[in-house]
Amino acid sequence: MKIYNEYLTIEIKQRREFRNVTPSVRAAVQKGGIHEGIILVSALHANAAIFLSDEEEGLLRDIEAWLDRLAPIRDDYQHAKGIQVESNAGVHLQSLLLNSQVVVGLSEG
Repeated sequence: MKIYNEYLTIEIKQRREFRNVTPSVRAAVQKGGIHEGIILVSALHANAAIFLSDEEEGLLRDIEAWLDRLAPIRDDYQHAKGIQVESNAGVHLQSLLLNSQVVVGLSEG
């Protein structure tokens, strides 16, 4: 069994950004020389998420609206109450609604 690891660092400038990591994952698979198996793509930060979806602007806006409706950003959450000025609990809750990792099957490269 062949195993290859690669880490991708993504810096964002806004509270929420969607990034298509497919080209980076594809390049890592090719660099690792893997043609059969599974690919694990994992977000290694508590406030980040990874998911499989169409990269279509309307759908991304729908996902944003859905996240904001189910876990709005607000300051009355109990998380870190009294410790910091602005709570990031809403972002933590939103990341729980998505996935922290995705497993993709790889066949014939």
